[in-house]
Amino acid sequence: MADQTGIEHWKPGVGDFLSLTFDYLKGDAKGLLRVLPLPWLLLVVLSGAMVWFTFGMATGGVPQFGSVGAIIGGTIVFMIAEYLVVSGLAVMTHRRMALGPQAAGGFRIGAREVFYLLKGIVFSFLLSLPWMLLVAFLAVGFAILPKEAWVFALVQSLGMLIGFCIMVLLTVRLMLALPAFAMDQHPGVIQPMKESWRRTRGCFWSLFLGGVVITMAAGMVSIVPMAASVPFMLGDVMAQSAPSMGSLIIMAIGQSLVGLIGVVMMLAYVTSAYIFLWAHPDRAAAEAALAP
Repeated sequence: MADQTGIEHWKPGVGDFLSLTFDYLKGDAKGLLRVLPLPWLLLVVLSGAMVWFTFGMATGGVPQFGSVGAIIGGTIVFMIAEYLVVSGLAVMTHRRMALGPQAAGGFRIGAREVFYLLKGIVFSFLLSLPWMLLVAFLAVGFAILPKEAWVFALVQSLGMLIGFCIMVLLTVRLMLALPAFAMDQHPGVIQPMKESWRRTRGCFWSLFLGGVVITMAAGMVSIVPMAASVPFMLGDVMAQSAPSMGSLIIMAIGQSLVGLIGVVMMLAYVTSAYIFLWAHPDRAAAEAALAP
């Protein structure tokens, strides 16, 4: 057992975050298989509706709506529905992993999930605010710079690189706020973000590299459903027609499975970071010290 002083100053590494993530996914596999069918079916329906609408708009195969406003309104309703399902998945995963399956329960869409969605919208806006300021700065720069093509290309490339680095930095340093939104003891939006920034100090590269590994692992697991749906999608695109019912079902199942796998794995990874750095750091450090 590591002594208390060692625990207080111990910082988890990439292996610790990944180990906890995959241990959870393996240990709660049966429970997840019982609670994931409902959100998956909802994603299948939403994915199928979006595929049908997208192909139909491109080929003229969907009914003509009365106005552009109706199309925009329908798209917004679809996005809200999808984000609500993802919010339900997020709250369920965060709580099952941090509090235990019995305390967290299964998938639902209630007040906690709606508030998680609203906090997530504010979180995303604050996260993208530096990017928007950078875009505004670049727009001003384009207006006053000489019009040589290489100058525009250079400024645009540097701006995109800087913006990407800023977004990666903020996403990693503020990621602990997402599980905190799902817990009852962390109200508000700004305070969890500030606390996440404080608790991830010195762990950026470990969290970033672990996120890269999770993304690659999710991509590898998603190869089968993705590969199964691609031929149907390409066939309809080449035929320039709306998808048949069979193609629509296959593509909806493939896309929803890919999305479900990626979301659950990334949510589990983010929650593992929350457990190590915020919720149970002493216990996590002691267990890591005892691990072979």
